[in-house]
Amino acid sequence: MNKKTQIEIPPKKKWYKRGWGIFVIILSSLLLIILIYFFAHFFYYYNGIKNGKIPLPGANNIKTGIENSTTVKIDTSKIFHEGEPGTEDNAPVSIVGFFDFRCPFCVAASSTVRELQQTYKGKVQFVFRNFPVVALHPDAMLLAQAGECANLQKKFWPMYDKIFLNKDKKEITSEDLKSYAQQIGIDTGKFSLCLSSDQTKSLILEDVSDAEVLGVRGTPTWFIGNQKAEGPLSIDDFKKIIDKILSEAKI
Repeated sequence: MNKKTQIEIPPKKKWYKRGWGIFVIILSSLLLIILIYFFAHFFYYYNGIKNGKIPLPGANNIKTGIENSTTVKIDTSKIFHEGEPGTEDNAPVSIVGFFDFRCPFCVAASSTVRELQQTYKGKVQFVFRNFPVVALHPDAMLLAQAGECANLQKKFWPMYDKIFLNKDKKEITSEDLKSYAQQIGIDTGKFSLCLSSDQTKSLILEDVSDAEVLGVRGTPTWFIGNQKAEGPLSIDDFKKIIDKILSEAKI
């Protein structure tokens, strides 16, 4: 009787050793490298823009400085309203600034504003308006609310000073703001209630809406008379245009 011939079947290769498996691994590795590269660059540019080290796309087309200011037709109903921070000075000349408390360029301009307030006291009022860019600065809206809540108690500028003094804090929380409120001597109960109730958010959104009508593209943006200027201006820049306005108005 003939013995049946046995055929030895070689074991199947594992999927990653086959041609198509090797192709899938190579393709997946390339896709992973591309994704890592993309996200690394995304976070690099995001953090750079957030910290003011890299300009926003198109920002190079925004010319800053008083020499690049433009004469604009201003809708006076949009420039500022009674009760805005700074209007309490009742000065004959108004400089309106749209700010984001977390904007690095606003930080650079913050002390200039305070210095000029003293230099031109009684002649010029600096009117503060909000333009929080929450996509870049998540706590900007909260800080804007804190400023408005302090303004309700006639303490906007002390709160302004406190917020900018703590500019290096990664995040300024509600508890921090309540502490600032106590330090500047306002009713912390009323302030806390205002901050937690979104009482002033409508005022901030009105600022943003007016800013868009006025063509504000970034912060700080200034309206001085009929001049619109963008970016942090030097003290000399401000003095040139303020002195000219005061001279023409014979103030």
